[in-house]
Amino acid sequence: MALARIAPLDRPGPDDFAAFFAGIRGTVIRPDDDGYDQAREVHNANYDRRPLSIVRASSAADVARTVLFVRGTGLELAVRSGAHSLAGFSTTDGGIVLDLGANIECDADNLAEFAVMGSVFAQVLLGLDSPKVGLLN
Repeated sequence: MALARIAPLDRPGPDDFAAFFAGIRGTVIRPDDDGYDQAREVHNANYDRRPLSIVRASSAADVARTVLFVRGTGLELAVRSGAHSLAGFSTTDGGIVLDLGANIECDADNLAEFAVMGSVFAQVLLGLDSPKVGLLN
């Protein structure tokens, strides 16, 4: 499932990718890089896909830059935070994986905030009276 997929005006070339990668403050992993095979793995081994690159965002600016680049090129975007998607949505063949979970600090305060947000979401949007929220990392 793609977050954004539009028909590209022009197929991106090496210069387009180089300019995109140069603007990323986080880590960009490409097929020729050490650790690529490990970085592209997801928990469901049925989805053995090969993205063009894996962007481990370190800021909101990295996320925005990646989404805009993908949107402008028509490449498929797979967004992951833990690579736990049973349906394989956290990876792609030939697109870009935006990994949001790799550089996130998981301290007690952050985890508590996520639990509160999940509980509010479950109450307001799902109509659950007493939701039980769990976090996986």
